[in-house]
Amino acid sequence: MQVEEKARRSAQRKVLQRWRKTIGAVIGTSIRDSDRKQFQVAKSLGMSENMLSEIVQGHRKTELGEIVLIAKAIDADPLVLIRRMLNWHS
Repeated sequence: MQVEEKARRSAQRKVLQRWRKTIGAVIGTSIRDSDRKQFQVAKSLGMSENMLSEIVQGHRKTELGEIVLIAKAIDADPLVLIRRMLNWHS
């Protein structure tokens, strides 16, 4: 039973890592499409450029509220970003 539990947790971690990468890819692409620089977006959000970079690279857990704020900072519809995330194929 313990082996099965470890395998399940490992599979969940992989899914979450892939989801973070997807979120980061969509946010990074959306920032580039907005003709803004990452440091400009970070500054407008009141977050460090390093924190936004970690999100874009898929190294940081991102809350829904942060996704909405990032979308607004680049004048994008948050629902469009979320739809892109849900439909992203890597």
